[in-house]
Amino acid sequence: ILLGGGTRPGFLGDVVLQLLCVPLLLIAIHRWQALPADVREASGVRLALALACGLVGVLLVQVVPLPPEIWTQLPGRGAAVQSFELAGERLPWLAISLAPQSTWLALLSLIPTLAVLVGTIQLSLQDRQRLVMLALALGALSALLGLLQMAQGETSPLRPFEHTSPTEAVGLFANQI
Repeated sequence: ILLGGGTRPGFLGDVVLQLLCVPLLLIAIHRWQALPADVREASGVRLALALACGLVGVLLVQVVPLPPEIWTQLPGRGAAVQSFELAGERLPWLAISLAPQSTWLALLSLIPTLAVLVGTIQLSLQDRQRLVMLALALGALSALLGLLQMAQGETSPLRPFEHTSPTEAVGLFANQI
């Protein structure tokens, strides 16, 4: 919330957040072993972790290079095959993803989410309730800031980001939600 959110990849806030969350995720994974078995084995916890692992797995499978005999049979590959043939080049090994770089970026964008998931699983009920209250308070602060931005107009000095939606109430975010 404090780094501006964002709906497009490449914002500095996104990169900073991902870098900050790597050690948090590693610490949370390390501390996972110290949790009581009943917490680790709770059905909701297992389901959440299984879904997270499945999502990471789907993305990882998409960036595994495949031999030409396989990837050329996938939908949407005709133009790529024609391009290599016209250039007189051998067909290389390519991933399932038509945009592997974007798939890697999607994987990186999961780091903060996974850090929050694994970290909050380890919190007590009281700590999770405090975290929810903090998120609600920051949301209310952002809404109030958005109202003040609208009252001051497009050139409001209360807009914390240079590139923003000048006619919308963005609050603490970099652009309209």
